[in-house]
Amino acid sequence: MVAIAALIARRVGACRIGRIVQSSRPMSTNWAGNVQYPESRPVATPLSFESLQETVRGATTVRPVGTGHSFVPCMTVGDVGGGSEVMLSLMQMPRVFDLDVDAKTVTIDGGMTYTELAGRLRGTGLTLANTQSLPHITVAGAVSTGTHGSSGVCGTHGRASLGSQSVQVAALEVLNPEGDPVWFRRGEPGFNGAVISFGCLGPITKITLDLVPEFDVLQSIYGSMGPAGHHPIDTLLDNWTPLLESYDSVSVFVDWPREDAGMVVGRTFGPPGVPMNPASDWNGIPLVTDPLPPLLGTGREFKSTCQGTSLNSLFWFLDSESGVVFGPQAPELQLEYFVPLKDATEALRAVQRVASKWGTPVASDPLGQPLLLYCELRVVRGDDLWLSQSTTADGGDTLALAFGMNKSDYTAAMRGATALENQLAQFSMRPHWAKLHTMTPSAVTALYGDNWGKFVDLCAAHDPDHKFLNDWATSHLYPHA
Repeated sequence: MVAIAALIARRVGACRIGRIVQSSRPMSTNWAGNVQYPESRPVATPLSFESLQETVRGATTVRPVGTGHSFVPCMTVGDVGGGSEVMLSLMQMPRVFDLDVDAKTVTIDGGMTYTELAGRLRGTGLTLANTQSLPHITVAGAVSTGTHGSSGVCGTHGRASLGSQSVQVAALEVLNPEGDPVWFRRGEPGFNGAVISFGCLGPITKITLDLVPEFDVLQSIYGSMGPAGHHPIDTLLDNWTPLLESYDSVSVFVDWPREDAGMVVGRTFGPPGVPMNPASDWNGIPLVTDPLPPLLGTGREFKSTCQGTSLNSLFWFLDSESGVVFGPQAPELQLEYFVPLKDATEALRAVQRVASKWGTPVASDPLGQPLLLYCELRVVRGDDLWLSQSTTADGGDTLALAFGMNKSDYTAAMRGATALENQLAQFSMRPHWAKLHTMTPSAVTALYGDNWGKFVDLCAAHDPDHKFLNDWATSHLYPHA
């Protein structure tokens, strides 16, 4: 997609593995710049567990900020009123890294990013089963909003193999309204509601994650996101199921305005150090081995076809030296919707009817970029977490459709969201908790059936005075209040 090439050198900041990851800018907005943090409520950054407890005890409202990667105001608090309303970052807290090699778990603090976690896991022989694309976000923020990577599909049983980051959580510790630690553990009451809870149960102070033995990843790139070649969208849609069954993880960047299959990314997992060879083409789309242009303005080359260790390969940008912090602002507004994987081909045809019209340059964009900057397709295994957007009502797997919309025209981007939602409603699609959409809170929560009621009851029991709810959370938990 031509617009991708324009997303170069638009973000700044960097860090070293194992150091606290912070943007070079003050935390005055979220990553995209579309949510302003109130000037009268500076982000609290406690330096010890005791000061964190004191902050929570003394506040009337507490909302976690993480790295501000959410595109919705789930982290903000009010700008007026006499109460002590706190936006909270745990990124300055002392680091916790308790590795249990025999149990294949690691317990970390609530402020650690994936960049830091990857650095600390390196050389231990253990790793994460899967990761999302970007390493700069906190683990707590990722798991509490259902952040995900991608999967392939087993041809034998027809199920996706890999779930979201949230399913890797074995236990987590939060602070209750009195500032006391409370643990939720897998298999115990309330755990399935506590993992994806977007701060409504209090700040996550520790997380225990499942690990797996280290493995290598062969990443095979076919096609491109630019105008260099053209491969009809039908090449992708007609071979969708065989594609998913050919790899352990699949990600596709579709160029809808050009009705082009775009760039197909297939990842194959194998034993460490054992060479794997990619196919020379995928259904006539040639293998790409040359360096690709930087994506998302990191200033680094988008990884081309290569083999490496899991944590060096599953993240788009992480290497052995450093990670990436995005700032000051992302050039896009993100939408993401999840539809049943069994309906993937029909859903993609529905998206084509809308997104194929989004190639005209946006008048207010000085770079002349179109409304749709990119669209990424990924697959996620269903799970039993109450508020998992990457799971169907009957526990099935999903296709995740992510759209990077040009933020130069917010109104047009939201019109695009409405058009997508109208097309995808027939598939009972669920929007991503942390990304933009135009559905009402009641319409979203209705998608979760009885699980939503159980979550509301869990929050009421844990936080009866609603200390951990802001306007965004209240509008979802109590839409008629």
